[in-house]
Amino acid sequence: MKELKEQIVNALLVILTVAAVICAGINYQQQRKYALPDDGATWMEVPAEKPGEAPQVTVVHLTPGGPAEVAGIRKGDVLYRIGTAVNPNGMAVEQGIDVAKILARIGVWGKAEYSLRRGGVDLKALVIISDANQDRALSLQYLIGIAWLGIGLFLFFRRQRAPKSLHFFLLCLASFVLHTFHYTGKLNGFDTAIYLGNMVAGLLAPALFIHFCLTFPEPRKQRTAWQTLGVYL
Repeated sequence: MKELKEQIVNALLVILTVAAVICAGINYQQQRKYALPDDGATWMEVPAEKPGEAPQVTVVHLTPGGPAEVAGIRKGDVLYRIGTAVNPNGMAVEQGIDVAKILARIGVWGKAEYSLRRGGVDLKALVIISDANQDRALSLQYLIGIAWLGIGLFLFFRRQRAPKSLHFFLLCLASFVLHTFHYTGKLNGFDTAIYLGNMVAGLLAPALFIHFCLTFPEPRKQRTAWQTLGVYL
């Protein structure tokens, strides 16, 4: 009975691992093909200084060396309009999501004229839109994920009956998903599943690691099921 249980668990792990590897491979291909326009800035609605006025779309973060920073945009600048080659008069920006929608129309490597307000002074900045999916750090994350999975597979199948071997493999598998599942911005069904997988792995991996440290090689003290569950909540 115990051997049958182990065979079922192993079969489920194989299916889960193969599915994760296939999804990661497809996701990597989509990352290479799908261009996600990005200006290197994070825009959020910030309450206006004067009561009763609408929130202002403001820069809260700039990617060092990104298109927005290169164009002279600074943290705290307020964006109210984006002009394009097709529409020089520009499109109004009322919400942070409006920036992403306008950039999607302009496309990667297109030029956009940002109308900004800084300290009560109006100014303009010419931004060349880049591709967020061409970040080298993203490729490095795929390599790290493959390393995690390789280590997990090697130790699990070499020392399958060792204490906590299954737990360690689940940690490696969650880390693999965390590093190799990245949404492209295409937002179709598969892309949404990738996003959710990355989010779940991001929650599971730290909890699995803490649980592993608390119980390997032997539990530090007797723990109830509720205490163990508390690690994952």
